[in-house]
Amino acid sequence: MRGQVRQQILALDRQITVPPRPVSASGSDTLQTINLPGIKECLLELLYRLLSTPAVQDLPQRHILKELAGNLAADRFFIVLWGPFSSGKSTFLNALMQESLLPARDKPTTACFTRLHYGPEKRAVARFPLQVTLPTCHEREGHLYLCRDGLAALTGWLKDKTFLSALAGVEVSTGGPFYRVDLSGLEQMLQQTGRIFAPSPFFPLLPGLRDRAAGPARPLPLSRAGRAVKTVRLTFKDAATRTFNLSDPVQRDSFHRLVSSGTALRLEAVDIYHPAPLFQLATFVDTPGMDREQARHLPVLYRWLEQCDVQLVFFNGRHILTETHRQVIWQTPPLVREEWAENCFFVVNFSDTLNRLERERVVNYLRRELARPGNTQAYRLPVHLISSLDALQGRDDGSFQRLLHHLERAILTRRGERMLIRRVNRIRELLLEMSGALDAAGGYLAKKYLEELEEIARMLRRPGGYRQWKTPACWKKG
Repeated sequence: MRGQVRQQILALDRQITVPPRPVSASGSDTLQTINLPGIKECLLELLYRLLSTPAVQDLPQRHILKELAGNLAADRFFIVLWGPFSSGKSTFLNALMQESLLPARDKPTTACFTRLHYGPEKRAVARFPLQVTLPTCHEREGHLYLCRDGLAALTGWLKDKTFLSALAGVEVSTGGPFYRVDLSGLEQMLQQTGRIFAPSPFFPLLPGLRDRAAGPARPLPLSRAGRAVKTVRLTFKDAATRTFNLSDPVQRDSFHRLVSSGTALRLEAVDIYHPAPLFQLATFVDTPGMDREQARHLPVLYRWLEQCDVQLVFFNGRHILTETHRQVIWQTPPLVREEWAENCFFVVNFSDTLNRLERERVVNYLRRELARPGNTQAYRLPVHLISSLDALQGRDDGSFQRLLHHLERAILTRRGERMLIRRVNRIRELLLEMSGALDAAGGYLAKKYLEELEEIARMLRRPGGYRQWKTPACWKKG
């Protein structure tokens, strides 16, 4: 019986075929998207013309239209990607852009928050703030842990003459208020901090290490780390920005070196502009990998999660649900709610390293761990198994495109139907209220505005409809 069952399972595996890539309604295999920013500009232009119409100046609805225009101009839609380092977030964004613009390695690579916007030209803008606060230690469960990347970056900066020439002042904190120190004093304090966290003298040195401070750092109780520098605050003479043309290979290499080196810890944020179709719908935010070494980024991540519209929670298929995942998921109020199935996408990357049985186990384990008493939505959470690297190299089996299709529908639902369509309906109500005054001014203005508004509403309901946009004949006549 065991042999017969095994033969039937093997025969069933041979019959299962890979699902085809989803094809759009137009027959093309490319993703068809609505240009929401373009439609928003059309709606804004209509509002501005309506506000400048003489017949509207004395109407009580004018201040409502003005407020609508201001809110519409400020509307932005954010999709935040977060998870531990080496979970494939940067590779996923590279697959969206179909080129390796973001550095991606099997170690912590993204050092600051990176926003990706739609733009006709490929460029990156790196923003250096006037002041940088860099922790060298972080506290967790009554112990102090060394932030090696921060300590190494500060040590390297003190040897860089260009960096020192731009520096205006240095302040340190050992747990209390900040106080000023000179550069030589800072160097001595950093060396002392490294020695405090060095392994015990009874611990043998690892091969290739000449100094214990270069070995693996040990956590210390708070009572024994009083002399350690916990935070360093650097003030510079000027804030600065650097712009890179990513179409130029030389400037692209310079950008990669900047965001991959210790200098990236000086950056406040990076903005990338790229003509990827999905960037027309939303701004994507790439976050640093969340682990113990990157704990300083957690407060900023919490703020982003509170204001974002959709979250992509990334997991590495080879080690699911790390400690950082549990900490953020269960300690962040915006995530612990029934709306998970609506604004969260759980993405298991590197699925090409898993066989069919392992994939099923990963999905079931993830849903079971995310379930809480009374949370009936957990077993319906959207879990997507993808391989971003395969998608970047053109070997997608359809899973990556399915994720993009579901993500596009979620964006259009949340942003199109709930934001733009709601505003279109409100403008229609105001136009009907003002129709008497507008028609009294002559020219059937209310009817013309309503016709143009209906055309914008049709574009929102028709993917790709913005390509067929034409200025109404009534406005061509001036």
